[in-house]
Amino acid sequence: MSEKTKELDEQNKLLKPAHYIYGSLFFIILSLTTIFILYKNFKVIDWDTLRIFVNAEHLGSLLIFLFIFFHLDGLRLYFVLRTLKYKIRYKDLIKLVFINIFVSESTPLSTGGGLAQVFFLNKINIPLGISSAATLIRTVLTTFTVFFSVPIILFTEKSLDKISTFSNILHYSLLLIIAYFIFFYFVAVRIELLSLVVNKLLFFLRDKHIIKEVKFEKYSEKINKELASFSHCIKNFFNGEKKFIFLTIISTILYVIAMLMTTVILLHFMGYHLSVLTLFSVQLLVIFVMYFTPTPGASGVAEFGFAAILANYIKETDVVVLTFMWRFLTIYLGMIIGLIIFLREIFKGKKKETK
Repeated sequence: MSEKTKELDEQNKLLKPAHYIYGSLFFIILSLTTIFILYKNFKVIDWDTLRIFVNAEHLGSLLIFLFIFFHLDGLRLYFVLRTLKYKIRYKDLIKLVFINIFVSESTPLSTGGGLAQVFFLNKINIPLGISSAATLIRTVLTTFTVFFSVPIILFTEKSLDKISTFSNILHYSLLLIIAYFIFFYFVAVRIELLSLVVNKLLFFLRDKHIIKEVKFEKYSEKINKELASFSHCIKNFFNGEKKFIFLTIISTILYVIAMLMTTVILLHFMGYHLSVLTLFSVQLLVIFVMYFTPTPGASGVAEFGFAAILANYIKETDVVVLTFMWRFLTIYLGMIIGLIIFLREIFKGKKKETK
């Protein structure tokens, strides 16, 4: 059995529907509990605000916005694949967008989305190595876009003085950003040095009897293989056709902007006219913290963080409704659609296997 076949078999074992159903249930319970706690905390809620969003004109605008938002999400992956010289059909691309949302939000630190996309990409004849590279590069580019924005915001957005405690926490988090950039610099450019550091660390852990010899060999082989594979994929991507590299970067930036525009649009419908730069800034800080939240879909932390920050800018009676609508449009709706598509694809695949 080849290495790729073994790897695919491992992914098949991991991609069990029950695993993600339980994760999504935990996500839903924690999210709803958080919304309820916020409701209890703010006490007074203007329920009439919800009627604003079912207004025919506003609802139509939101549907158009969501159409653009979800397609930009898909274009990130599409152009990465084109850069790596592979094409994907439109209907498969849309399926992958929602499967990624569902699985990502059902697993801690959003770790499962890429794995699920690799699995389904392989089912439509995209080689395993290309699938893994495409999903990884797509994720890294989005993370870079967010992380690169955070230091600029922390030192230029004066409105964050209103939330000094949160801002101070984020200043310390700059160390994490720097570490992230250094890590990917070495992976992409100086992989041999990073492998040397990793191996020395593993030798140290083995010599101190922190890990056993068997695990030492397993970890050493696995980590070095993954580092080399990622480095190779990054180089292949940047050696690809320039127009697709450019379109990948542009679609990634537009996707992040569309994600941030959700709150801008919602607040505009609610009658607020806050600075777009300020709204972008506070959302990027919340998204940054969400990257380090271990709960599925950053549930709990995302809602609390968003509500706590936006409470400095809007009426308390509007905070809970805005928080729910923000999560519903960016996550909950995509999860519902993704769950339906995910189960349909899984059971359709099982029917084919039994024939």
